[in-house]
Amino acid sequence: MQIKQPIILKNPILHPFFLLKKIQSSPQKGRGKKSDLASFINCQTTYLSRVLSGKADFNLEQAEAVTRFFNLSKIEKKYFITLVQWQKAATLAAKVFLEGELKELKEQSLNLKKRLEVKNSLTEQEKEQYYSHWLYCVVHILTTIPSMNSAEQIATCLSIPITKILEVLDFLKNAGLINIEKNNITIGVSKLHLPNDSHLIYHHHRNWRLQALSAIDRALEHNLHYSSVVTLSEEDVYKVKNYLIEVIKSVKKTIQDSTPEEKCYSFNLDFFDVINTNQI
Repeated sequence: MQIKQPIILKNPILHPFFLLKKIQSSPQKGRGKKSDLASFINCQTTYLSRVLSGKADFNLEQAEAVTRFFNLSKIEKKYFITLVQWQKAATLAAKVFLEGELKELKEQSLNLKKRLEVKNSLTEQEKEQYYSHWLYCVVHILTTIPSMNSAEQIATCLSIPITKILEVLDFLKNAGLINIEKNNITIGVSKLHLPNDSHLIYHHHRNWRLQALSAIDRALEHNLHYSSVVTLSEEDVYKVKNYLIEVIKSVKKTIQDSTPEEKCYSFNLDFFDVINTNQI
């Protein structure tokens, strides 16, 4: 069986060059970043220097740890680890196979970037995931706050493991809702609207009512919770409902004009027919 010669990596971007670019693009031109990286992936700084000079290679575990250190997206992780494997491959057949993998990953990345350039709404599959859990929404909106521009800051703010935050950020980035450049996170598409007739509206309301209950348990002074059951005339039902709609519009206008973004609050409002709601 004749093996084709490698064709797509005539001038490959080796992983040492990739790492040097990542380090140099960090704050203060990467000062102290090498020692931080060496400590994170559990290797000696001298060994890392040998890797960066092309005289040594990472093993698979070290390569995976590098992707977590730099908070790479899912497709970037696959590309980097495959690139490390390509450089370590000892046979031409292995090189050719891994080059094919790298080519496919490149094409996926280009197609994704092209799709995100014209992004103006979520696909049905993306909506299903976005509204499946409150974390997607809150991480998305937190990125409008300038100080919340890294996975570490968001994880600390929400007291959520950074591994979970990275998963959410990866989804939001691929969906075009946020941008991540040089480990700096900024908002992409900020406004999403879920119609009342969407089958996902239940999940969206349920997510935030559960969070409201959690907030009530914390009993923080700056929070505001109001619940009551009232009786009133049918005519006044419509008056109250219209009044609340106007209040919502007013609040949304205030939120829209509010700058700079500094706090993230949940805004929920309930006004419903208790009798009919509880009928089975």
